[in-house]
Amino acid sequence: MASSAAGLSFPVQMVVYALALGMLIYVLVAPTLKAKADDHGGHDGHGAHAGVMRTIAYSVVSAGSLAFLMHMMKQPIILGYLLGGALIGPIGLRIITKDVEIHAISEIGLVFLLFMIGLELNVAEMMQQSKQVIFTGGLQFPTCMAMHVGLFQLLGLAGLSVGSSQFAVLYMSACCALSSSMIVVKLLQNKQETDTHAGKITIGILHFQGLWAIAFLAMQPNLANPHAMGILRSVAMMGLLVAMSFAFSRLILPPVLKSASAATELMLVLSLTWCFFVCCCALLDWVNLSMELAALIAGMSMASFPFSAELNGKIKYIRDFFTTLYFVALGMQIPMPTFYTIGMALVVCAIVTLGRWVGVFCTLYCMEAGARPSTLACINLTQISEFALVIAALGKTLDHIGDDTMTILIWSFCMLAASAGYLIGYNDKIYNYFAHMSGMNADRRRSLAPSTGVMSEVSSIDPSERTIVMLGCFTVGWELIDELERRRPEMLKQMVVVDFNSQLKDKFEEKGIAFMYGDISNPESLGQHENAQLVISTVPDAVLRGVTNMDLVTVAKKVWPDCQTIAVAQSVADASQIYEVGADYVLMISQLGAERLAEMLLTAPDSMDLADAFLKLEGSDNPHLRRTTMEEV
Repeated sequence: MASSAAGLSFPVQMVVYALALGMLIYVLVAPTLKAKADDHGGHDGHGAHAGVMRTIAYSVVSAGSLAFLMHMMKQPIILGYLLGGALIGPIGLRIITKDVEIHAISEIGLVFLLFMIGLELNVAEMMQQSKQVIFTGGLQFPTCMAMHVGLFQLLGLAGLSVGSSQFAVLYMSACCALSSSMIVVKLLQNKQETDTHAGKITIGILHFQGLWAIAFLAMQPNLANPHAMGILRSVAMMGLLVAMSFAFSRLILPPVLKSASAATELMLVLSLTWCFFVCCCALLDWVNLSMELAALIAGMSMASFPFSAELNGKIKYIRDFFTTLYFVALGMQIPMPTFYTIGMALVVCAIVTLGRWVGVFCTLYCMEAGARPSTLACINLTQISEFALVIAALGKTLDHIGDDTMTILIWSFCMLAASAGYLIGYNDKIYNYFAHMSGMNADRRRSLAPSTGVMSEVSSIDPSERTIVMLGCFTVGWELIDELERRRPEMLKQMVVVDFNSQLKDKFEEKGIAFMYGDISNPESLGQHENAQLVISTVPDAVLRGVTNMDLVTVAKKVWPDCQTIAVAQSVADASQIYEVGADYVLMISQLGAERLAEMLLTAPDSMDLADAFLKLEGSDNPHLRRTTMEEV
């Protein structure tokens, strides 16, 4: 960094960056200026053989530049890919205008994208989800689609059409019922919410949406001529391809890929070989299925492999490259929007939002998932999927829909994708606002009161006599429970955990710990634990979302003035504030770990086993600690 522009003075930095930006703009604009001068409409003069490489070169430059801009603006980078395509396409600088060049990179990227989507669809794991996820995942798509069809038809009667083609309403309804896994999973990972109750529900529903999308893809070629025999033949051929793929993945692929696992490049080539082998099978005359559907099936057949995550990691870079090209090519096909297009896109966004509340929130709430997880999952899923763009693009190729429908869908996708960062980023605050306005918190607190008798349904262990209250349970909390179970198991019978994730109830009760569903920041939810003598909060502020450890200590001291309180902090400044509100001990994991490690290194002889030194220092016989010698260090 010191030798780069960042190490220079600010005025010099600005000059260097301005020159770099000017060079980038010149490279992108120069072909357009030359085309106008030569009146060749964007032809580069190097011959048709250079067309695809030229397209890839400008696609990557524009996509990378716009994606970095979106990253700086804290927007999903997929928007950068689409805008990059629009920038160099027919409605932008007109660098790429030939359909053959656009479709060449689009088809390659699409196959890779669908193969990777299939790799994330492990049907066996999906069937092991909670009944809330299975029921909601099974009903969400048809519920939302039926609702969308009715609303779009009503809009059509009012003169607000989503397209002039015969299948415009059907396609728009199906596409709007799917949410974006690329955007949602990334944002949940950034918030560390993938392992929360709402996060697991969200990701589970996304997986079921993938299955619904596959079903739609299977039916798509027969929409124009929906003859029973044609549909049955397509279903039969798809079933045959699935059976063949899963038979290969169980009998042939494991030993082949295991023997190649030491060579990364061979693993990559074999994985792609499998993907395109299934695609070639689908192209046989007597099978006659699309390569897109075959790529999905190829990915799904490998999703159950024990090393599928490792495989995904090894090929993700080439996947990302070709996926980028696909969305850039999609951006090139965006027609120039009109005021009507933008207005209809806003209407579609409103319908998508309404559909999620009906298809996700209402279903989850009726399945007793709780107001908070139901609301958060609903907010998390309020986008349109990149899978929907795939379906619409294939529909356009089949002449099922026209440019008008495609344009409205893409702009709706962009609007909802841009809002996703804010919706998911502030989902807790949005829930708190709705809960306050609708009284959901009050209703939930009343349902947890002892007089209702519901408490025994939430936990089979009476928590009212427990003296140790743990507010939420995160990584440190689980480690603490494991240590107590091994060294002082009788202490677990004095503990009660208050948490939003009711799915943890059985795990706690197996260890003799009482569980209570409740708001850990609300005094009314905690007031029934009258005998609490020690209150522990091990969840970091970054995970709590909307409340801090300082708030939890304040509430604990308000409910139990004489109790001892332990909390966690990320910095010395946070720890000081928590001490000021009455905490008896503030745990800083990084500082504590550094102190223990330093003490171990400073006191252990060079020849001493470090694991033994650590065990001696801690007075622990934890069998999970790895033995590491000084020579290995």
